[in-house]
Amino acid sequence: MNQTEQSTDTPPQTTAADHVAQKREKERLLVQLVGGLRVPTWFERSCKVADRKLFINRFVYTVKREDLGPDGEAKLLGVCEQLNMPEAQKASLRELFPRLAYILFGYEEGETSSVYKIYGEMLVDKKTIPFRRDPFIGAFGYKWDAFDPAAKHLVSEYTCHPGLSVDRLCERIAAIYDPKGVPFDISRSIIQCAAAKINAQDLLYLEVSDNNTRRNSFDLNLYDAGYQLRDFYALIFRLLRHYAIPPEVCEALHTQAGAVKFGHIAGGTDRNGKDFFSIYCGHSLVNQGGESTGRA
Repeated sequence: MNQTEQSTDTPPQTTAADHVAQKREKERLLVQLVGGLRVPTWFERSCKVADRKLFINRFVYTVKREDLGPDGEAKLLGVCEQLNMPEAQKASLRELFPRLAYILFGYEEGETSSVYKIYGEMLVDKKTIPFRRDPFIGAFGYKWDAFDPAAKHLVSEYTCHPGLSVDRLCERIAAIYDPKGVPFDISRSIIQCAAAKINAQDLLYLEVSDNNTRRNSFDLNLYDAGYQLRDFYALIFRLLRHYAIPPEVCEALHTQAGAVKFGHIAGGTDRNGKDFFSIYCGHSLVNQGGESTGRA
């Protein structure tokens, strides 16, 4: 082909709108696959805040391993295959499967990409946790870039530290957050509120690390304290102001949240060494075992 015959076509440029549409498609795929399992399913939303950034399109579905039936492993791996989970992670999850109580399917939309997540929660008698003395592995989290899974993936390890008092909880979080900073102060205030309703030693506290990253964070489950998101609006607004989130965004979140159950707080340093704080809420049954009703 001579110079005049060569094609002058150039690859089409991906616009911002195209990329948003592609992320929506990644999200829909996970929702459809979880719905296709046709088992009782719980749904939970979360938001993550960092310096001048707020991520609200984050959610997780939870199913019981036993509800997947005798071919549960094959069903789970089928979902993993369609989500392009890296082979090493699939092999690890397959080995872990018999020891799991719950499996969680998560999606997180970021600025430039999206992340798929599958968590395996270990079989543990939760009634005995407050009486255990030593830390133990409570869960593993398999995470990969929905657009570039081979290059961007990791495994998170969730270590449970059982039976901690309010003071010990705060001490551990002070080793993660600056004890003079706003995120620590808000965490402490929420813990103190929870401890006014239930025994602090019954709170499920985990610390999180990722393989070969700088992540150092915690996760504290507060559902049993029975609070609603609106009970902590003042603290949440203070948190958003600390991270320089615009006031109009804060007000919009206030309007949309409604009376939903307050669930987890999580925070610390992410895998890139940056400070963050996450709030989980609204854990509820959305599918009793038939065709999925989709996101709540």
